[in-house]
Amino acid sequence: MKIAVLGAGHMGGALVGGLLAARRARPRDLWVTDPNDDQRRAVQKKFGVRAGTDNRAAATWADVVVLCVKPQLMGEVLRGLRGAVGPAPTGLSGGAGGKTATSGKILGRVPGGAAQAPHPGASAAGGVGFWPGRTRARQNRT
Repeated sequence: MKIAVLGAGHMGGALVGGLLAARRARPRDLWVTDPNDDQRRAVQKKFGVRAGTDNRAAATWADVVVLCVKPQLMGEVLRGLRGAVGPAPTGLSGGAGGKTATSGKILGRVPGGAAQAPHPGASAAGGVGFWPGRTRARQNRT
């Protein structure tokens, strides 16, 4: 399964490290994006994963998109993904004070099977959301 991790800060880096340590993903199956060159390069160097700045390209490539961004950036990142994620996504939103319905409105639909983290601390220092990329959504329709 190809996974795009949008955000290479503490949460994104920990997620990538955990996926690899648990052997749930291989470096070639992960694409990390972040606008911060230092953070992105550090995760790329440490784990040997693909890295870049193009969230839309990563989301289109991936079977699953994981958002690891600060709550104040969630809207901007979601608006940039509109049309890049599958038409019937499954979502988990854990942004502090964020709502799954808000993510759905920005993306143009409410993610199916969505859940909200019970409190801001449940999602560490930022927001997290999961949606299948275009490839997985196409496979689910056939």
